[in-house]
Amino acid sequence: MTDKKIQNLIEQYKEKLSFKEEVLEKNNIILDMAFFNDALSEDEYEDLCNTVETEYEEIEELKEKIERLEELLETENYSSFYKEFQFEI
Repeated sequence: MTDKKIQNLIEQYKEKLSFKEEVLEKNNIILDMAFFNDALSEDEYEDLCNTVETEYEEIEELKEKIERLEELLETENYSSFYKEFQFEI
């Protein structure tokens, strides 16, 4: 039962990761276009830069969580799973 919970959480995180990577890719394209075409105001450009930075951080966090969950699943360390991810399940 716990294996299934961990696997489901891994899948949820992978879906979020995929979505965030797509958004990041699109925002990077917008950022590049805006830089070369002066399409955004300075404030808008700064806001988009901050958004991209936040997306990078969130992607790294998701990757770390996925890695940790896979480790817990492999070692069958269920007590740590419940301690670390109690608010995620």
